[in-house]
Amino acid sequence: MATLALSEIQNTTGEVVDRYGNPIQSGVRYYIVPAGSNSGGGGFTVINFNNTCPLNVGQQSNYQGLGLPVTIQPYTGTSYVTENTDSTLTFSISTVCGQSARWMVGQTDPISGRRLIMAGSGYGSGNYTYYFQIVGTQFRGTYYIQWCPTDVCPYCNLDCSFVGTMVLNGMLLAALDGNALPVQFQRA
Repeated sequence: MATLALSEIQNTTGEVVDRYGNPIQSGVRYYIVPAGSNSGGGGFTVINFNNTCPLNVGQQSNYQGLGLPVTIQPYTGTSYVTENTDSTLTFSISTVCGQSARWMVGQTDPISGRRLIMAGSGYGSGNYTYYFQIVGTQFRGTYYIQWCPTDVCPYCNLDCSFVGTMVLNGMLLAALDGNALPVQFQRA
């Protein structure tokens, strides 16, 4: 699984750019794809893992697939997305669950102890579970996605963690509390 050393994280608040160097715009659709081809999967999508709602966020099994596009909305309401600021990530689809397709921290997998990323609603202890940060690396256009909503909840005692993936029943599910997966953004 492709990962970058956490020492390669840059602590900046510059504009997030797509894989071609263009600034990411709020409300515009983008694919989130792994930064390397050896990540085991393709772009991020929804996965109906247990035939229940909400749906899981995960990677397409085909490493060349782009997944589903997301829109990114900064908590600050700015028109461009900046690094290390809280934003929501929402798939541009209607789900069979009749719920939002917004990313959120979901339940903990009982075997691995990792927190799963879901698309919808129904879990979490507050609205801050929907906010993620895009954290830069030393490689321009390559980022980590982190759950650490310090803009939304500055006084919360948060167990911050980077989004990575884990394999459950042959599916690549997005989860916290493991290796971080470096990603890039591509305009849809």
